[in-house]
Amino acid sequence: MAKLDPHGYDAQLTAYRCLLDNARAMLQAARKERWDDLSILDAERQECFAKVVEVDLVSTKPANIAACTELIQSILECDEQTKALVKAWQSEMAEVLDTMDNSRKLADAYRSG
Repeated sequence: MAKLDPHGYDAQLTAYRCLLDNARAMLQAARKERWDDLSILDAERQECFAKVVEVDLVSTKPANIAACTELIQSILECDEQTKALVKAWQSEMAEVLDTMDNSRKLADAYRSG
């Protein structure tokens, strides 16, 4: 028999919904370039993930397996989009840092020359 949360919902589905809500929030934060929010959301993600790990997978009703599969697919899609946005931002920051480093080296060369 499936484990139920206090509200009577299947605990496995509830745990995956928690992860999907979190993945969507992380994607939204990345789209809005709210990078500081990502670390906060990552901590929340760990809490959701702990619920998934806690729940006995065998207890999921066969009827819910398709729903869990859909939730997992949606989570993965959000994660891929978020990773792409983070990677683009990291590339931009690397370029900025390289430019700053080159400017500093140029300024140092003129001062010592």
